[in-house]
Amino acid sequence: IDTFAEKSAILMNVLDDVSKLHPFVGVAVMAFKVVWTLEVNHRENNQKIKALHEQMSDMMSVLTQCQTDREGKTIQGRMQTLVEDTAKDIEHCGEVCNAYAKEKAIAKFFKSSVWVTRLVNVGVVFKDRREEFQFALTMHTASGVDTANRTLGNVNDTVQAMNEKMDMLLKIIQHAVSPEEQRLKEEAGNENILENEALLIRLAKGELRGASSSITNRSKVDAKSYTLEDLREDLRADPEEAIQKNKEAFARKISMQEKRLREEMEAIVSRESDRVIDAIKAGPHDEIHDPDWRGSTKSRYFVMGLRDHFHEKWDQGVTKGDAPGSAANPKDEWALAYLNIHWLQPIRESFDDDASGFITVGEVNTFTNARPLNWSLPRWIAFWAIGWHQTLTYYNGKIREVFAKMFAILPRIHVSNQASVNKYLSEVYRNVTTIEAAVNPCHVNEALQGKFQPYIESEEKRLRENLEMARYDIDDLDTLTLITGPGRIGKVSVLNRLKTVCVHVNASMFMA
Repeated sequence: IDTFAEKSAILMNVLDDVSKLHPFVGVAVMAFKVVWTLEVNHRENNQKIKALHEQMSDMMSVLTQCQTDREGKTIQGRMQTLVEDTAKDIEHCGEVCNAYAKEKAIAKFFKSSVWVTRLVNVGVVFKDRREEFQFALTMHTASGVDTANRTLGNVNDTVQAMNEKMDMLLKIIQHAVSPEEQRLKEEAGNENILENEALLIRLAKGELRGASSSITNRSKVDAKSYTLEDLREDLRADPEEAIQKNKEAFARKISMQEKRLREEMEAIVSRESDRVIDAIKAGPHDEIHDPDWRGSTKSRYFVMGLRDHFHEKWDQGVTKGDAPGSAANPKDEWALAYLNIHWLQPIRESFDDDASGFITVGEVNTFTNARPLNWSLPRWIAFWAIGWHQTLTYYNGKIREVFAKMFAILPRIHVSNQASVNKYLSEVYRNVTTIEAAVNPCHVNEALQGKFQPYIESEEKRLRENLEMARYDIDDLDTLTLITGPGRIGKVSVLNRLKTVCVHVNASMFMA
């Protein structure tokens, strides 16, 4: 189970090939990729959820048998409805797992039997679907009664072996207990929690060691106001009600994740032959005195090698035939001014996403793959050297303007809404301005900023669309990651804050 992420990643590559050969399979493959990616990004170490996703992977692995089948129309007629139903089953699995993950540890513990039933039911559906897939494929490949009987005999042996594995995974779902739940069990004992006022108070205050994360997905301010009645309500709430309540929010996550996957696939196609290793081959590594640089190299050496490479390229004369989006565009010679020691820190931070002090080939490719179309590599590096700081300064100023407007309309807020608006400002203003004040402002060179404006506007548009898809409801870290995209949150957080605060200004004006 612990290696399900790696195994599923390999499986998805094979399923991509299958869906190219048999497009009707694509609906189930996309649903599988979306739900699987959401779970991997969530990174919750929960054996029940892992076991359920392992079952989902085993079910989907049957479809790899279609990889060698060329009778598209015949097999489509036999399996299309089954594939469409499976896509719905996978999305339902995601709904259940997401609602379960949002439950507080204390609620998971005291409603474990009900939740286990829901999770096991999903696992049983995957087990049944797997058998249906296997039967449909067997009937498709078999010809004649005798052949069909022999094939069915072989399949029965395979199905029996897989059923044993499925049964084992179902047992894991039924009996796995997280460390947090185990601590709660030890400390709370077998008492009737709902009837034990003193124990409920301790749980509401988070005083039990096992309840340290029982108040999840809440700000510190919300946690302070978490009352005894709130806890009682959480413990009484029916899991099915939680699943239905979370259904709309999860549907938005599905849409955002699917949108991201499609964009990533389009980007891979458009940049398949545009990798940094090709762009700077026979260049920077000649200047980097590190025998292991091809795997990773110290960020300082890499940036200096990159600088020397591009200066050398321009000294030799960049060919006029270079395309606008190539690694070195003659029109972007101005960007070389920002490839020097003075801008070393911001440049290496832009490459070194994990702040390890070393830059890997993967990080370099991630950096260059994020480069806007028709932008040269020097221009992209110049943006992170100076353009990002200028953008940060600009948007911090805009955030201050937005807050000034909010405070200015306070006298116009209706009396019945004043308490809510005051509470919002007391909570949000302090948090946002604390982050905003940490930014060291710089002079914004408008002429230089104009060279980066198309990318900034496209990022604004992307964030606005993602926030609108989420309806500005950032209910957990998964949703936040889907909105901002991969990488360090600091790269987009200021734009995200501005968009969110602007919506709140409009809401405040509506409440006036």
